[in-house]
Amino acid sequence: FFCFFFFVFFFVFFFFFFFFFFFFQAEDGIRDRSPSRGLGDVYKRQVKDSVRKTIEAEFAKVKPQATSESKRNLKGESAEQAVKNKKKDVLESLAPRVNISALITSKILADLEDTTMKQRQEAKDAIEKILSSASNRILPNGLSPLFSALKGRMSEPCKNLAKGFIALVGNLAVAMGAGFKQYGKIVQPLMYNLTDKQSAIHGETMVAIDKIAGVTGPEFILNNVPVLLEKDNPEMRGSLLSWVLKNKEHLEKCEVQALVGPLITVMQDRSKEIRTLAEQVVKEVITHTGYQPFASLIQDLKPVVRMSLENIMDKYIPKKPEEAKNDKRESVLTENKEKATDKTQEAQEKDVNINVNINEENKVVEVPNNDANKEEGNAEEPLNEEVDDAKATKTVREELSTTKNRLPPSFKHGKSPPQKSKNLTN
Repeated sequence: FFCFFFFVFFFVFFFFFFFFFFFFQAEDGIRDRSPSRGLGDVYKRQVKDSVRKTIEAEFAKVKPQATSESKRNLKGESAEQAVKNKKKDVLESLAPRVNISALITSKILADLEDTTMKQRQEAKDAIEKILSSASNRILPNGLSPLFSALKGRMSEPCKNLAKGFIALVGNLAVAMGAGFKQYGKIVQPLMYNLTDKQSAIHGETMVAIDKIAGVTGPEFILNNVPVLLEKDNPEMRGSLLSWVLKNKEHLEKCEVQALVGPLITVMQDRSKEIRTLAEQVVKEVITHTGYQPFASLIQDLKPVVRMSLENIMDKYIPKKPEEAKNDKRESVLTENKEKATDKTQEAQEKDVNINVNINEENKVVEVPNNDANKEEGNAEEPLNEEVDDAKATKTVREELSTTKNRLPPSFKHGKSPPQKSKNLTN
């Protein structure tokens, strides 16, 4: 009896224990460290990277279509942008972002500012593990202490560790999406790494900049460029100017007026390559700002520098249609004159008496060289005169011999001939 009672009690106890334990654990997320946000939330947070990439790849195949549904969008929003936003909403519902602020502990923050390189490396690795566990999709809430600590790590003395922190900032931007804008103060310290001459640091910084621009828009980076162009560093200036030219179609969305002063400074750089890049950027910027902002700042420079910059600016001043048409006509005329001169020289080298001129319709035509023909004619005329004189002399002698036989006897003996015969003789 005692054994039977003990067996029944043991069976009933463990049945209810395992039933309640596993049932409520699966539905309410008891084993998770972060609090649950609703039924089935555990499964949503467990989306693997491979599944998420597959979902994103499938959405990328969908082309924007101007349907009746896509036309109902916000004011100023294109149909393509509306479809893109709709994709984001669907992705958010399938793989929602996770709040990791509770996982960034005070120990991690303290290790980031520790003087020991090993502690800083461990803190970086811990943050990367948290990102990986959240499938690289996090909410930007409550991460100000983290970015304050990372801001000091942008000038990390250890280059390998500095490269890792730069990459971490880029990965955080991708994981947050557009919410990264609220931590934009870290962008300039990040971009300042472009002054480093090591290609590894420089290249990793450009990769991080591209990642940030991909989620916040290139105009967010362009608004940080003017301050950094003032720094006299050829590596950073060259990289930033090249990046601006690569994203020139987004200039209209940023504060383009702020670029005027730094560009005038960069156009006085000692490096010819930097000045050439700055001139190309001025060509794009002046279409949005006009010439006046540049002219007002150039007037304060030294006369020699001012004249040099004014000559450069004059090439890119927007002109009226009539002026542009006249300039085009003059350029065509100049080009045709050069072609005519070249063809004339080629003809002279080949001993061909041809001049190449431009007619009234600004077209290149070949004209015979009259001066050359005259010279050739004059050179041949003496030969023709000698031939004619010989013929004339022969003809006169024949006539004289014929006439002499017809003269009267008195003329043959030396007497004066009649007037008619005299004229004939002469």
